[in-house]
Amino acid sequence: MRNLFFLFIIFSLSGRVVFSEEELNLRRIRILSPEKFLSSEGYLPLGKLGVVLNSNFKEMSRTAVEVLIERMKQIIREKGEVKLGLPTGNTPQLIYELLRTEYKNDPLWEKVTLVQLDEYVGADPSSSESFQYQLRENLVNHVKLKRFISIKGNAQDKEKERERYEKEIESLGELD
Repeated sequence: MRNLFFLFIIFSLSGRVVFSEEELNLRRIRILSPEKFLSSEGYLPLGKLGVVLNSNFKEMSRTAVEVLIERMKQIIREKGEVKLGLPTGNTPQLIYELLRTEYKNDPLWEKVTLVQLDEYVGADPSSSESFQYQLRENLVNHVKLKRFISIKGNAQDKEKERERYEKEIESLGELD
């Protein structure tokens, strides 16, 4: 489920979904002779959705980073800022590593509002089990963001925390 959510985020920013050949095999998706279907830009168009085929997970992660950074820069040129929701889990780990090492000092981060998308109820933000902790450790603490909207999983009043989070998201308007 997280993999699909992550791929949705990449799709929503770029109009492309990035898969590695390994993931296609794991999902038992078979694309015979994909080169017959690839666009001139190198991805498989499916309506408004395109699938980028990579030979391994590392290549897929690098492609996702390149697509993400390219799209973020485009949105910043158009709107002056970008509002981005990112998931956690194992799939995006290499992507976050590449972002924090190769783009750590990129001034684009100062125009990025990052939204934490999910959290375990009861999770302490200082616990490695917390998605907020994972985002902070893997990306947020390494780049200079305009803003980070997080979820306090261990809030005493969960309804009040939900309302606070929803108001912050609502104030942003639509995520890019």
